[in-house]
Amino acid sequence: MAGADRLRALLGAEADERKAEVRRRRAEASWLAWTMDEFLRYFYGVGVLAVLLFVPLQMADAWLPFGRPPAMSPALVALLALAFDVAALYMGLGGYTALWRHGGVVDRWIARHDREG
Repeated sequence: MAGADRLRALLGAEADERKAEVRRRRAEASWLAWTMDEFLRYFYGVGVLAVLLFVPLQMADAWLPFGRPPAMSPALVALLALAFDVAALYMGLGGYTALWRHGGVVDRWIARHDREG
């Protein structure tokens, strides 16, 4: 049991160090670095979430109109909406990874801007 407590204490210390590093990095960032690294990341996430929610709703509204016969089978519309969500989620995560990974597009753009300005 003592080993588990010691491991928990070590992991807690590492987590505290990581939190302190993140806070320090955010406090020392320029306005451009903060905007590109934090603010636009949230907008990207909200945009991907909006696409994942609203496109399948639009598919259902267009192909299964209220008060008229459906243009397609409801099961097919559900399958297409699910396939779209899987593909959009995959592309959204890939885009996020390409933009905000360590050394990614955003990091290079901020570094270039800091060198020039």
